[in-house]
Parts: sequence; C-alpha cells; structure tokens
Amino acid sequence: MSIYLGNNKIGLYIVPISSVNLNKVIDCSIESINIPNGVTSISNYTFYNCTNLTSVTIPNTVTSIGTYAFDNCTSLTSITIPNTVTSIGTYAFDNCTSLASIELPSSITSISNNTFDNCTSLTSITIPSGVTSIGNYAFSGCSALTSVTMSNTVTSIGNNAFSECSSLTSITIPNSVTSLSTYIFRGCTSLASITIPSGIISIPNYTFYNCTNLKNLTLQSTSVVSLADTTVFSGVTGLTVHVPSSLVESYKTATNWSTLFNNSTITFVAI
Repeated sequence: MSIYLGNNKIGLYIVPISSVNLNKVIDCSIESINIPNGVTSISNYTFYNCTNLTSVTIPNTVTSIGTYAFDNCTSLTSITIPNTVTSIGTYAFDNCTSLASIELPSSITSISNNTFDNCTSLTSITIPSGVTSIGNYAFSGCSALTSVTMSNTVTSIGNNAFSECSSLTSITIPNSVTSLSTYIFRGCTSLASITIPSGIISIPNYTFYNCTNLKNLTLQSTSVVSLADTTVFSGVTGLTVHVPSSLVESYKTATNWSTLFNNSTITFVAI
C-alpha cells in the first residue's frame, strides 16, 4: 500500500497495509510534509538525510518518533511535536543544523542519547516538567545554545550532555539532580557561572574541562564536595568557588581541591 502525503515534492512513502507506522522515505528531495492523521509512529530513519526538508507537520495521533528519524535534516528550521508523543529515539534530530527552535511535549519522560547532538542553530531549550533524565550527548555541539531551562523533575544528566555548547552562558541545575556525569559541560567556553545544588556531593573528572570563561562556582552542599581529580577544571583559571562559610578552610586542605588552591587556580570565599 502506497500513500501520497501531499504536494510540492512530498514523495512516496511505503506503509504496510497492516501498519500505521510511517516508514523510510523513498524520495528524499522532499521540502515539506504533512503527516496524515492515523499515523501513530514515525519509524527509525524515516527522514534520515532528507537535506532539503524544511518543515514537518506531525498529527496528534503520533505517539513515538524513532531513532535517527530526522537525523541530518540540515534544512529543517522548526518542528512542533504534539503532546501525544511519549518517546523520542536516540539521534532523532542529530545534526539538524538549521533547527533554531523546538517545543518538547510535556508527555515525554526522558531525552535520549544524542537526540539534539550538533543542532548548531538551536538557541534555547525548555525541558518540560515530567522529564527525569537527559541522555549522553543529548545537546552536545549545540554551539548557538544560550539558555537551558530544566524543571525539578530531572534527576540525572548524562555524560557530555551539554559539551561544546560554546554559547551557553549560564545554566541552573535543579535541586532534584543528585549526581553529575563526566564531560557534562566540556568546552562550554562562554559559561561564566554555575551553582551546584546541595544534593550533589561529588564532581567527576573533566566536568568543566576547557570552560575557559568559568569564573564563579557555587557549591551548596553542607559537606565538602569531593573532586575526582584536578582534570575537573582543566583549562580553567581564576575561578572563585563559593562555599558555606564553615567549610572554607576545609576546602583549602581537601583532596584535589588543595592542589588547585595552592597553585592559585581557584580561591574560596564564603557564600
């Protein structure tokens, strides 16, 4: 069974008669698409490498978007995902380099690995309430990303989740997050300040690697936060670390913190 999905270079799609999934595009010269009502799933690789695709309309019958579904759609500028969608696969929008905005539905509970990796035109993102985890490399390489808003439902953020987000100036980690992952902010060269909430008691290696503009770090924990090693702040100089007043002297002698303090990479001040 073949379905013709619209006008203006829309192309043919093959949909098995027993399925309501949308499968791989045949003609990837398409520029725009209106996915018909009744389609419940956009399958893996459906629009993969459709470099001319600029716009997509997704009906509210769709509940899932597969792995690599829009990967390398380099002309796609915006897309609205309906609140019926509960899952978005890994690499779904990877390398959509023209994607400047996207509204994530409140129905999803996680952002998969590499979902928006290398979306170099994306300027801001709001993580909807209900999302509990942000996967590895989820927003890595989003070099135009300046702001990220997260709700207190997020409990885990994967490694390299925001690495190489070179325009990111500040980010608020919600109190619900209790651990950080390696390389999470690697290469965020515009990041000037950040607060680590009280539930986080350790910082893994390379967390702030090459964050060359990082000047203020606030640690809210009422006990000394352990530092994996000095690579956490590789490439960082002149950093002021704000800690509870009762812990200032303890930080100066704590493992790895003391090395950075003694070589004048960081100074400690009371909150």
